[in-house]
Amino acid sequence: EITSELPVVHWFVQNPAAADTRSGTRASAWFRGEFYDNFFVRIRGGSTAGFPKKSYKFDFNTREHFRFDPEAGRAEEINLNQTWSDKAYIRQPLSFELYDQCGAPGSTSYLVRLHRNGQFHALNVFVEQPDKRLLKREGLNDAGALYKMFNAVTSGTSGVEKKNRKHENNADLSAFVSGVNNTSGAAFERFVFDNVNVPRQLNYLVATVLTQNNDNMKKNFYLYRDSDGTGEWFQVPWDTDLTWGSHFMTNDSSADDGIWAREDYVLGGRNQNAPISPSHPFVGTQALPGNRSWNRLINKLHGNPRFAEMFRRRLRTVMDDHFSSPGLDDRITELRDSFTADANEDRLKWGQFGQSQSLATAIRLLEGRYLAPRRSHLFVTHLEDNADN
Repeated sequence: EITSELPVVHWFVQNPAAADTRSGTRASAWFRGEFYDNFFVRIRGGSTAGFPKKSYKFDFNTREHFRFDPEAGRAEEINLNQTWSDKAYIRQPLSFELYDQCGAPGSTSYLVRLHRNGQFHALNVFVEQPDKRLLKREGLNDAGALYKMFNAVTSGTSGVEKKNRKHENNADLSAFVSGVNNTSGAAFERFVFDNVNVPRQLNYLVATVLTQNNDNMKKNFYLYRDSDGTGEWFQVPWDTDLTWGSHFMTNDSSADDGIWAREDYVLGGRNQNAPISPSHPFVGTQALPGNRSWNRLINKLHGNPRFAEMFRRRLRTVMDDHFSSPGLDDRITELRDSFTADANEDRLKWGQFGQSQSLATAIRLLEGRYLAPRRSHLFVTHLEDNADN
């Protein structure tokens, strides 16, 4: 009876209220012809956990992992993220797509209809969990070290979660953090080319700039190391809801209709007292902070003239290949047309913050207030030949 082009997750839970808590509960699900019984479910997210529509973490049992893609294997845990803060619905999956196009390994992500106990519940975003399976799917050594970071590359032990290679301690990360923070000049350049996967890191930074993903300075990213191979590190993206002009820095809330695309200097935050540079291509340095913060690795990399020049060239190449029209515009239209009816149903159930916007209006604003001025900002204002870029 469901008419939709989107995949449908049928979720069954005896205690829905418990599922909307951190402590969670047990549940079952049906997806693409397979039944998953008695897995764990809880809400996820930081400030977004207070939204009417929730994000959920599904943690599956051993030997009953979730097949989210017939060609991509299975997942031990998945994320079904809220879309309440994004009236265009596509910012998260579109961001991960662009990271992938840039050559930065990232999660598989797409919109799904979530039905709970036989009734339509919400339009959510499926996001693959970064783990050994993602690494393997992306052609990386799945035995490499993977850390979820909750600091700005300032510590190898505090504010980190080690996801694999748990037979050893965090000495590798601590050594990398020390090298980033305690070397400079020629010594730092040698350190970079010995310890950083430069092409992968460039791709990550370029996609971060194009999507204007500024909430990743001291959280919302992973660090991966090819421990048994080159020994080199690079960043892996995570949590891309505040992208494509959406941000936290107007009223200290991601539920805001403001869109930024060319703000190289602005006073942000609820009290407008935080100098930030969200739209600058070198965002993330100490001089050009993002969401009230800057990242030590990004700061040192952009401070190295050789790396900065490579970044400028790679940014322009990807802009030409993936960020200019009509390719990206056609992809946005394709996504919009695939779930317009679903978005209408979701909006009727959950309502909206701020200005009432149809899906067509929200997409038009994303294109008109972000894509168009963002392209001008990067192609013209920060043209490679400009002295002040």
